[in-house]
Amino acid sequence: MGVSGDAEGNPSCSGTVNGNGTFYSLSKSRFRDFTDGMSQTMIIGERGIPSDYGWGWYLCGGTECEHYISTERGLSAGKNVPSWQGTLRRFWSWHHGGAHFIMGDGSVQFFSYNMDFHTYQNLSTRGGGEVVSF
Repeated sequence: MGVSGDAEGNPSCSGTVNGNGTFYSLSKSRFRDFTDGMSQTMIIGERGIPSDYGWGWYLCGGTECEHYISTERGLSAGKNVPSWQGTLRRFWSWHHGGAHFIMGDGSVQFFSYNMDFHTYQNLSTRGGGEVVSF
């Protein structure tokens, strides 16, 4: 799923329209907008498909409204629960210990569910001016 930034904005099915990340409705982000650095910006994050197969079918050609989400709700392990019980609008995976993210420089990073929340959020913005070490 595309990373829209550190805040959800409009939580309706119309999606985030003013994200400070990479992907959001009507995004016109360009390389020049990534002032935090491409290696310091998450572009796409892993998001497992819940046990009820809800809210994840865009991966399979569906038309769900969550093409991109923010880091506002944190990063935590997936659970074998229906999507409406907490797996919506956050990044997670079925992997033990964390989830994969593609960074702007093309590298893939595995972030732990125990990583610092503020570091996690700072990596989701393209131009927040944060200095991040991970």
